[in-house]
Amino acid sequence: MNIFAYSFSLMIALNYVNGRNFTSNNSLELHEYKYSYCKAHETCFSIGKTGNQIGYMVGEKLFRFISIVKHNQSVWLNLNALLHQTVGPNDTSWIYGEKIPTLAGQSMNDTQDIEVCESSRVALYTNDKHIRRTSTSEGNYSFVCEYRPINRTVGITRAEVFNSKSIILKRIHVDSEKSKGCFQYIHNISLLLCSFRCSVDLACRSMYHNSINSECIHAKYVDSLMAPDDWNKHSSGWKRFTRVNWSLAKVPSNET
Repeated sequence: MNIFAYSFSLMIALNYVNGRNFTSNNSLELHEYKYSYCKAHETCFSIGKTGNQIGYMVGEKLFRFISIVKHNQSVWLNLNALLHQTVGPNDTSWIYGEKIPTLAGQSMNDTQDIEVCESSRVALYTNDKHIRRTSTSEGNYSFVCEYRPINRTVGITRAEVFNSKSIILKRIHVDSEKSKGCFQYIHNISLLLCSFRCSVDLACRSMYHNSINSECIHAKYVDSLMAPDDWNKHSSGWKRFTRVNWSLAKVPSNET
């Protein structure tokens, strides 16, 4: 098992801008303008950051929230199967992206009765109250963000653990570009520095490092398999590392 850990200190300062006054409680916010899948994720995180919060696209809490605000358009749902190559109609592969990822999830029982592609690995909540599978490359939709506080003390020290075997995958890449995750690319970087940059980025969920060409890829906002075009560049050198204890929705015990 390839696992490594280290401790680091992270300085955090309070920051209130644009008139937003975040409270100590989690809060939800509907964004009616329409963005692509990754742009919606990025927007939630960026807005949270302006108020020293962690912002993320809502998954598990979406249904009740939408019923309260009576929104009548389809919205992105943070429910995905991005850790799987393909997903059949009855596969229990769907997980809420804001939580710590696992391979064992749930099936999509409340889906619309339409033909879907098995490579459609993200989801929408439609205006007629159904979950519909789609791909990350198709369409722009409204979305709901949730914001939760991070520690407001001046210094935070925590142990960071990356594990290459915490989730056992048959393959670490997908075959279709239509439904891939959200990635950040860093070139000519060591494994240690690749992992450090992931650990100080609250949006980083896992990382891939190539020992041949020193390429680094961070999976942002939700954990996901590599894109095929990236895998094909020196495929024998890639290794995946999961950020074992990190979730956007869950406040770690040493952060409260």
